[in-house]
Amino acid sequence: MAELPVREVQPTAAAAFLLRCARNPDRWFYPVNAKARGPVACTFRLCVAENAPVVEMNILECPYSDGGTGWRVWPCALMLTCWLATHASELFLQDLSVLEVGCGLGLPGLACAALGAASVDITDCLPRLLRCVSTSIAASHLEHRCRASLLDWDKEAPPEDVGAQPNEEFSTEQGVKAAQLAEARSAASQHGAGPGGPCSTQSIPSLATSTRYGLIVASDVIYSFMHASQLPLVISRRLAPRGRLCMILPVRDRGHATTFLRGLADRGLRVLLDRVDPDWTARVIALQAPTWKASVAALAAQPRKPEPFGESATLSEGDVLFVQATLPAEP
Repeated sequence: MAELPVREVQPTAAAAFLLRCARNPDRWFYPVNAKARGPVACTFRLCVAENAPVVEMNILECPYSDGGTGWRVWPCALMLTCWLATHASELFLQDLSVLEVGCGLGLPGLACAALGAASVDITDCLPRLLRCVSTSIAASHLEHRCRASLLDWDKEAPPEDVGAQPNEEFSTEQGVKAAQLAEARSAASQHGAGPGGPCSTQSIPSLATSTRYGLIVASDVIYSFMHASQLPLVISRRLAPRGRLCMILPVRDRGHATTFLRGLADRGLRVLLDRVDPDWTARVIALQAPTWKASVAALAAQPRKPEPFGESATLSEGDVLFVQATLPAEP
């Protein structure tokens, strides 16, 4: 990481940025910094308790050709990371195996590892992006409990199994994925069974099909009807009994969001929703900016109860939701 410019993000800076997003919700729908520039190495620091040392995550950005839309950290990923830091003790992370799906640069997954999770698998479908995540894991000194793995929803939940159209056009992500996998196949054919060229997937293992997790995290991963249809199946197959999903869901399309939430409920998960508005955000980020405590004390004293998702739930495009879903114990 030494060859890249370094950017440090302190707890108070993260808190201030997220509160600005909550006051201007459109900001949630764009990367933290998508200006025309080369990748940088970002060090994110977060507080986890009063008078406790901060935790650090070193995140290596990548070119768009490597990461697609995951080439930069998105505000929802930072929001989820702050939520994890605020609730680390009550989650009992030290007892949990954690899965991050649609990871992008993997900030929430790295945070779970830094906060003491028993093990963390950070997953996406782009091999070059995952090699970047592997570099971030090493730079954060978390190799002992964290790894990057391939998890392709098209294989985990084929479109024909969930009623989605396989040729749906929803983003350039498909093009980035197709190009990377084609290059990997070409490299493999040129180099035989040995290490391939720069796009080889050999250093990135695929996630074992039988692995289930006590906690799944995700941020801003629904961009299409196909995503909305596939992800509930992926989550229901990957959650352990009594496992929990924690997710930040911007409602980019009301139909997609409803399809996703209904898919979770139809697979037996109990789904709770809260709205990521300035009040909710202030509670979550108060730990990151201790000088704000007086201003959020009244909010903390009257916490909101999340609402169960049901047919009467009203979703609007532009909403940002915090989703929790739990899988009942098996009989």
